[in-house]
Amino acid sequence: MTLLPLGQGFAREITLTTRKGELGDLPGMIARDCRRILQDSFVAEIGAEYAWLTPQIEV
Repeated sequence: MTLLPLGQGFAREITLTTRKGELGDLPGMIARDCRRILQDSFVAEIGAEYAWLTPQIEV
């Protein structure tokens, strides 16, 4: 497999939406855990194989 840059303007976004005051701390906990999983798994694995891509990933 070959991974190549796609150029400017390509992005993916994950959004967690909740109602203010509902579910207590759960939305914040979910967001924090998702960031940690993405950083520790996805970014670390991609960076190990494709170091040039790491600076372009924002979590």
